[in-house]
Amino acid sequence: MDTWVRVFMFMPLFLLHLFTPGMGGSLWIDCGVEESYLDLNGRVWVPDHSYIKSGENKVVRSGTTTHSQIFLTLRAFSSQNKNCYILPVSGAGVKLLLRVGFYYGNYDGFSKPPAFDIQFDNNIWVNIITSEEKAVAYEVVYVASSSSTTFCVTRTIPNEFPLVSAIELTELPKNMYSHMDTERALFIQSRIDFGATSEYIGYPYDEHNRVWWSWTPSNTDVVIADFSYLINSVSDDPPFSVMSTAVESANSTSPMYLSFDLPMSERSAYLAIYFTEVSEMAVGNRTFNIYVDGKSYNMTLSPRYRMIDEFSGYADPAVGPLNLTLSSTPNSNFPPLISAFELYTSSDLLTTQSTSQTDLEGLAKLSSAFIQLQSWTGDPCLPLKSNWEWLQCSNDDAPRVNALYLSSYGLEGSLPIFEEMQALEIIDLHNNSLTGEVPYFLGTLPNLRELNLENNRFNGELPKSLNNEKINVKASGNPGLILPKRKKSNASLIIGMSVLGSLLLIIIFLLVIICCLCKGRSSKRPPPSPLPHPQTSTSTIAEVGNNHKTNLTSSSVENDQSVPIQVGEEGGEYGQTGFSTGEIADIQKQMVSELGHLIQEHAHVSLASNEASAPPL
Repeated sequence: MDTWVRVFMFMPLFLLHLFTPGMGGSLWIDCGVEESYLDLNGRVWVPDHSYIKSGENKVVRSGTTTHSQIFLTLRAFSSQNKNCYILPVSGAGVKLLLRVGFYYGNYDGFSKPPAFDIQFDNNIWVNIITSEEKAVAYEVVYVASSSSTTFCVTRTIPNEFPLVSAIELTELPKNMYSHMDTERALFIQSRIDFGATSEYIGYPYDEHNRVWWSWTPSNTDVVIADFSYLINSVSDDPPFSVMSTAVESANSTSPMYLSFDLPMSERSAYLAIYFTEVSEMAVGNRTFNIYVDGKSYNMTLSPRYRMIDEFSGYADPAVGPLNLTLSSTPNSNFPPLISAFELYTSSDLLTTQSTSQTDLEGLAKLSSAFIQLQSWTGDPCLPLKSNWEWLQCSNDDAPRVNALYLSSYGLEGSLPIFEEMQALEIIDLHNNSLTGEVPYFLGTLPNLRELNLENNRFNGELPKSLNNEKINVKASGNPGLILPKRKKSNASLIIGMSVLGSLLLIIIFLLVIICCLCKGRSSKRPPPSPLPHPQTSTSTIAEVGNNHKTNLTSSSVENDQSVPIQVGEEGGEYGQTGFSTGEIADIQKQMVSELGHLIQEHAHVSLASNEASAPPL
């Protein structure tokens, strides 16, 4: 972004810089303490149990720290993958400064400082690597999206448990950092008080709770203001104690080179550079140009006495360290000077999404019904891949909860009605102590395909809504639960009828072939001898050919009865059929073999059909 703004806010003398603490409101939380206390700077630190429902208070080991009181205790999180603080703010649109401190201090005696992720308002912030020797702190400026803001820690490595030592939240005036993109956050990289004698200053000297660190670069000289008050002329409001010192180049012809380390990846940097003329005799005689990464941005400055000048805005995207150069103009009699400096990197666009409101309402009912779920706070699905461990979410812009995995959570009592959660596909509630009737609404969830109710204490009848083939229901281990009878499947009947019909068609087809063959052979033979009178018994021996007698029966597939067939003896004259005994036997064997094979297939298919079509329980 090429637009840089030079801020000259001329203010009446009665709007001098005042040290009024609490302007905009601040919240100081000392994690792990049991009671509130007042520190030496007039800040009231409160315990954190009002803002989070998970974790345990811990104390660092004696002799491991020389840090301030806020780093003597902490809250550690060993039981959940995601733990969130819910912090109150005045409302949506409020600009916030959030600073969080972490100190491991070997509180658990394992000498294994954990690493974990931190988040704010559903946005990934940074991966934290804690230390046994020193505290670390991170700070971000952003705009609240609602009447509360969330800060979360997320476990990323098994058995490395997140911790928090201190949380500081300050509401900033709306006109502070007015050139920042409010759809992005600013992550602090450096905040410098040039030429200061103390290591750092913060509240109450900076009423906005910013911390300024002292730095005197090499080849510079410290200059101290010869005035005792300062006109507050810029909205970013650097404190008087910061602006009362500065550094200048060793001589008027030497440029001042300042370099600030940044990650070795493309970054968008936001700068706020502050100047004031500290010597009345130098007024009008000190002029210099300002370059950021070698680019001028048309910044030429002659600082004003007892008033603050500020350049603020975004530098062009670059990679690696940010380089600031102050170079005197040819007509300047004094070297370039700088009083204070803030450097931030910009985030990606902040998410404005949250989990589907209807799912949030359903989860609220579950949380209200079961105390085991009440410690889970923050957004259940966002950021992506950091959802609550007992559910699964879609990847939509407004994620939907599509699975609940609550087995062995110790849930007791009746199941609430959470019919709002229409995207659910899997509900696993087995191995709990749930009682009462199974709710009817479960069978009406349009996407539900798996429901596990095993090993609970449900009673009554399983709702008819669950007796359908779309949902795989498991409900064993509930002695008082009446399961519906299995539905008789029509599939086996249909398949059986089809197979039997096929058998009949084959029999008819074979008989037609036999008849055709008989007619063909009869036309080539002499006229047959007259047949004897028909017999009434099905086992009558027929006379054929030269009055030889043969009794041949074929087993019927349908009723296991014998059927007489008239044949001629092998090697004798053909009778009425025109087949020899061997030919008839071959045809008979083939028919029996084919029918037996079809019967076996029918039995196998019918059995498989019965197994597949039985409704699951």
